[in-house]
Amino acid sequence: MTQPSQKTRKRGFRIWKVIKSLTLLAILGLIALAAGLVYLYATSLPLADSDRNSRLLDSQGEVIATFSAGGKDSVPVQLGDISPDLVNATLAVEDRKFYDHVGFDIRGMGRAVLVNLEHMQMSQGASTLTQQLARNLYLSHEKTWTRKAKEAMYTAQLEMKYTKDEILQMYLNEIYYGHGAYGIEAASRMYFGKSAKQLTLAESAMLAGIPKGPTYYSPYNHMKNAKDRQKVVLNAMADIGKITQAEADKAYEEMLSFKPESERKTVESAPYFRDYIRNLAVKELGISEAMLDHGGLNIYTTLDLRVQKAAEDAVAKGMDAKSELETALVSIDPRTGYIKAMVGGKNYRTNQINHVLATTRQPGSAFKPIMYLAALESKQLTSASMFKSEPTLFHYDNDRKTYKPGNFGDKYLGEIDLRQAIAASDNIYAVNTIMQIGPEQVVKMAKNLGITIGFTPELSTAVWVGYDQGKAISTSDGRRAAPMFAQFTEQALASVPPKIFTVPDNVVSVYIDPESGKLAGNGCAEKRLEVFIDGTEPTEVCRSASDDSGSEDDKNSREVQNQQGIQEEKHSWWKDFKRWWVE
Repeated sequence: MTQPSQKTRKRGFRIWKVIKSLTLLAILGLIALAAGLVYLYATSLPLADSDRNSRLLDSQGEVIATFSAGGKDSVPVQLGDISPDLVNATLAVEDRKFYDHVGFDIRGMGRAVLVNLEHMQMSQGASTLTQQLARNLYLSHEKTWTRKAKEAMYTAQLEMKYTKDEILQMYLNEIYYGHGAYGIEAASRMYFGKSAKQLTLAESAMLAGIPKGPTYYSPYNHMKNAKDRQKVVLNAMADIGKITQAEADKAYEEMLSFKPESERKTVESAPYFRDYIRNLAVKELGISEAMLDHGGLNIYTTLDLRVQKAAEDAVAKGMDAKSELETALVSIDPRTGYIKAMVGGKNYRTNQINHVLATTRQPGSAFKPIMYLAALESKQLTSASMFKSEPTLFHYDNDRKTYKPGNFGDKYLGEIDLRQAIAASDNIYAVNTIMQIGPEQVVKMAKNLGITIGFTPELSTAVWVGYDQGKAISTSDGRRAAPMFAQFTEQALASVPPKIFTVPDNVVSVYIDPESGKLAGNGCAEKRLEVFIDGTEPTEVCRSASDDSGSEDDKNSREVQNQQGIQEEKHSWWKDFKRWWVE
């Protein structure tokens, strides 16, 4: 038997050594891979802003806005609240094998790596939907090897920590659809004025094609490009069997109805109210800015989006958009003191100053109802009390001081009663009233009704509130004035400025904190209301402030009483108080 040569033995030894080395390397590689997977699974992902954004909700639970560090217009929704056509369209054009792979398209990645190596730069990618999500959530869009490595790590973590449906839901809530809209719900509302759940096949295909190039494929910017892309999406859906080619062709031919540019809305609802609540949360409750942007809070408020829409429409119709003048509106429910609508100006895009809150103005004659209420409460005046409306020089403070008011337009009515004085906003009648009851009584009443900014008791309080030795003192803003006038409605409750309080489970509630009972002595809200309606004394017993027995006809009639105040021909107050609403 021939013995193997020494050379053969050495060669065999080397082969065996190589095998052992490769085996060891494979074992070490598997160990490293396992350790890496354990590390990735155990390591927390940076929490995405879309997961952490706090939501502002109205009294019916509808989303008003979201708080986010980037100011994104985004309305997160559940996967079940998105049209199946949109889901299928997105998968068909972005990642057909989404439910089959583990986050990476190996074949596509190999092809991209070869091209990138050939050009020695990151010129091509092969991103799955999960990779796109990782990039959008955690990374920039620069094309570098470092960023690509981080993307791979975050992609693996996403696949390990979330189900496919959860990843898809996050993607559809995060991806950018152009014109400031992040996520499919915001995009659906902006382009078509409907929720994502209501999207048709044609609309879904149009939207699913936009993320590849939000500007280039925007139907507002380039309709031809958008239609070409829509056709690509529809054909892709037909290729994977989600629809037939006939359905694809029919959807392509469908005429889509887009929202006109004038109605497109990427600014959230009630932006002035949103900023107001954010300020309250930070300053009064001590919630940090970071917690608001990243804490995932649900913030429940008293606002009613239906009332808010009506208020915004009223402001838009009542003020010329080209005018330099500003306007604002705040509406409260006098039964509770809850803010139902707040419009801080005519255009939030051009002016973010909330004129409901930002400035205090002298209410001028708009303050007269407070004075007349003090007079009625004092029993020194009734609705039938008569004074003569004529130019008058009043002497007071033991004749050491004089005061000569005048009526607007120098119009004087002669002998008039309280009803006529209110209707004409007569200043002579007002000063006669305050002379009879004393300015101290008026100041006391104002404080009882919640006016905390000080002013000096003077005769001018009757017609021009807040003057002390010729220097004007601002006394009110819209937020303070509305609760004050709520006292005149039949269902009034005394209210205080909004307060914020927390409740368990990461929820913040924002409500005006009402105190039951009337502040104006033993007076009756029903009586106050009727006097300011027509000057007559009520004959029926007044209902309790907590009594909600008014008929629907009463509620819907919305009889309007108002008092206007003008100061220096620059600023004007207009306060409406109805049985069920105060604005």
